[in-house]
Amino acid sequence: MRARNAASSSTEGETRSLYTPLAAFCAIVCFLLLCCAVESAPTSACLKQRLRDRSLGSALRAPGRRGRMMRMMGLAHVLPRKLTASADSAAGEPSNRTDLLPPAGEIARGLPVLSVLVDPVDLYDERSGIFRRCSKRGRKWERPCFIEYYRKGELLFSSGAGVRLHGGKSRLDDVKSIRLFLRSSYGHDCFAPGILFGGRGDPVRHLVVRNEMRDGYDLINHLAFRISRRIGCLAPHTQPVLLYLNGARHGHGVFLASEHISPQYLAAHFGHDDFVFVRTKSRQGMAEEYKVFARWVRNTPGPLTMDRVKEHVDFDNLCAWWAAQLFCGNTDMFQGIALLDRKAPDAKWFYVNWDMDHSFRNARGTRADNIWEQRDFFVEIARPAEKGPRARIFCRLREEDPEFCPYFERYMAETLDRRLTTAFLEEAVQEYEDLAEAFGIEDREYVAETRRFIRNRPAFVRKLIRKYMPFRANRD
Repeated sequence: MRARNAASSSTEGETRSLYTPLAAFCAIVCFLLLCCAVESAPTSACLKQRLRDRSLGSALRAPGRRGRMMRMMGLAHVLPRKLTASADSAAGEPSNRTDLLPPAGEIARGLPVLSVLVDPVDLYDERSGIFRRCSKRGRKWERPCFIEYYRKGELLFSSGAGVRLHGGKSRLDDVKSIRLFLRSSYGHDCFAPGILFGGRGDPVRHLVVRNEMRDGYDLINHLAFRISRRIGCLAPHTQPVLLYLNGARHGHGVFLASEHISPQYLAAHFGHDDFVFVRTKSRQGMAEEYKVFARWVRNTPGPLTMDRVKEHVDFDNLCAWWAAQLFCGNTDMFQGIALLDRKAPDAKWFYVNWDMDHSFRNARGTRADNIWEQRDFFVEIARPAEKGPRARIFCRLREEDPEFCPYFERYMAETLDRRLTTAFLEEAVQEYEDLAEAFGIEDREYVAETRRFIRNRPAFVRKLIRKYMPFRANRD
């Protein structure tokens, strides 16, 4: 009897020891299934959308029930358009913060106004603020914010967003450039259709907001990109805006909103983002396909001809890139994005223009009697070892293909006669001058200088072509 009781007790103990972890495992599985059911339920989606609604009290400081719920559900904490009194006011939330909005008089002027609201700690904290830790990049250094976009006195768009610092050396400037990211976790995942750039870049998911003031010049990229597109280049669309940060003008306030060249840009313009993507200014992390292309340009036995180059490069796109850099006098030209379409059966490399703010001026201080007589294109392109495939192709064709020099001279003549006509250039520079006046830029001497450059540059470009493009065959 005792033996049976002992055996029974032993069996019950083993059963209890097995039951405890099994029950815990079943409980966990049930909990996960319940979470999935709640997450997929329509009421959950409505709740999340309600929590994102800008009419709710601020969750940036995460006060009260809403803040706890937003943290629990993984929602970003964003500052709403108007901080009105709410049930959470007792937690220390302000009741009326109109000081965080752009002045009503500024909005009434009708100019494009971009307002960005962000916790000052996320900007200026010595350890975590993106304006203090200027060299930091990537998603880890993206901070939640709330944006509003006004035009013609009306609020056209508002949403939560992510904000990062933008730029290279300009990150060290006192007035920072920023980049905005629209994600569904913040609110909308893109700007509303037609809001920016006349709809030509829709859907706009990422936005660069650049400080364009350089050495007394402003909004250079806006004019340079317009001319580049007219020539036939691919270049991002831009829109000058007044930028307000937490209710105050950021620096001088006049910034250039621009499409950001990214996979999202590719999907919007080409229908997919499956490209080899190379930022040509940086040699770090350069795609192996582009290294192979660069080695081919450097090492392939001569003579290198246009027909051989066309097997690897969209030659019209490359000629347009050369023409834009030459006409605009860009002294920092070997930037931009090189792309290769992985879905195209006979894909060829092509380029997207970027960062042409050294245009229309003598940015490097080289000798020139007049501003439009800047000739740095032929100086810079003559150093292909430093500048990469675009420079080396130009130099090798000029030296090795007897058809290239007359071809490029005809290409530039057609560009100047049919695309960069006097009427087009006058219209472009007049719009540039009107923008400077509308945005209240007081020192507009750079506009007059740019006008002189634009009016005199065509004749000087023809002179440069005659001087630097004679065929010099290697007869050794």
